[in-house]
Amino acid sequence: MIADLKPYAAYKESGLPWLGQVPGHWSVSRIKTVLRETDRRAENGEGILLSLTRVRGLIPHRDMTDKMHSAKTLTGYKRYRAGQLVMNRM
Repeated sequence: MIADLKPYAAYKESGLPWLGQVPGHWSVSRIKTVLRETDRRAENGEGILLSLTRVRGLIPHRDMTDKMHSAKTLTGYKRYRAGQLVMNRM
């Protein structure tokens, strides 16, 4: 499949040392200019506590560790909908 891919006609430097060259018609933007952070919080404390992992992605916290979650309720925790991109700053 990859052998069928044709190279782009022109490339340009991305301006980012870790990225190198990109196709000439691409624009390079900071992620905060493309995505918008949402901040929906749980009001009733219900839901499933999730953990974001590098290897397994977004999973129920109980599947990540045997440690019990210490909060009595999830009130005030961030909520996400299916299809949203979840990321952390670490």
